[in-house]
Amino acid sequence: MTSRWAWDSESVPVSRKERLFCCACVRLVWDRFAGEEAGPEAVEAAEEFADGERTPRGLADARAAAVAACDAWGGRRSRYALQTRAALTAAAECAAAPSHYRVCQLVESAMPEEPEVARAAFQALRDDIAGPPTLTAFAPRWRTGTVTALAAQMYASRDFSAMPILADALQDAGCDSNDILNHCRDTIPHVRGCWVVDRILGQE
Repeated sequence: MTSRWAWDSESVPVSRKERLFCCACVRLVWDRFAGEEAGPEAVEAAEEFADGERTPRGLADARAAAVAACDAWGGRRSRYALQTRAALTAAAECAAAPSHYRVCQLVESAMPEEPEVARAAFQALRDDIAGPPTLTAFAPRWRTGTVTALAAQMYASRDFSAMPILADALQDAGCDSNDILNHCRDTIPHVRGCWVVDRILGQE
């Protein structure tokens, strides 16, 4: 999988988009946290940390609780619990950048029955977060109250089903960028870090 992000060194601080990508990948095995609270809380804590809404200590505490819960799962859960745990731990790491290749590898290992589906999902998430190599300039006049409110609501709720409605609102505001409008109407999953929503909310 190719990426325009440089994540290869463990000494490189993790960026916001890199962390959100790792969290989105771990959400692909969300069902493996069924009946557990610590796993989802650690992923949500990592997302909040990326946006400056959680302290390093708060993230470390959530990660420690998730690791303890994963240890408790042990042999009583699926035999892919170790890969799920490792991917979760990497996504919630706060000291250094987890390699996106490693997180993807671990998540793929936890989905052995459908590796091609996993790889396609990774690429879709990467496209949603990183965006095209050259991002379209976003005109300030497109950032109307309706556009901003829709983007903020989706970001806060983590429910991006209103992306086609956002496209209509952007078009009403005068947006004529095919890159932006087509992305909003694309059926790929949209997640925190979506490049269009980030442009609207002024996030990097």
